[in-house]
Amino acid sequence: MSTENPAQDNSVQDQGASPQNTNQADVPDWVKKELADVRAEAARYRIEKNDALNTALTAAQAAVAEQLNTANAEKQAAADQAAAASIDLLRLRTALAAGVPGERAEQFASLLQGSTAEELQAHAETVKTLLGSPVSASATDPTQGMGGASVESAADVFGAILRNNIR
Repeated sequence: MSTENPAQDNSVQDQGASPQNTNQADVPDWVKKELADVRAEAARYRIEKNDALNTALTAAQAAVAEQLNTANAEKQAAADQAAAASIDLLRLRTALAAGVPGERAEQFASLLQGSTAEELQAHAETVKTLLGSPVSASATDPTQGMGGASVESAADVFGAILRNNIR
């Protein structure tokens, strides 16, 4: 029965043939062929639809998996970077706590090995004893106390040359 054309359905029922009483032997061959063609076409469309759905589903799953892998890789990279920054900060704090002057603390911290505060402190003491404390040189002026004349200006030097040549 077709719901699109109710007038046609009524005409079939008016002829005295109800859908339950219809025998397949009474149906003409062209109707059987047309019905088989329509069913085959519908089956083909169902298969195409299912294939398209499966293809789209597979593509969507692959895209989501790729995004998930990318997000996990970015998360791991951020975690690694945070861990490295934490260790660098701990090394710098250990160097400063060991009494290394601020301008040399970063270089000293780069020498330290270890991953915990205790390991870094122990290694800092070892490195500090190996390197020894820097000898601070006093700021002196090597020209002080040498005596000698004061520096003359260019005009004074020129004048002295002229005086010597004129006499």
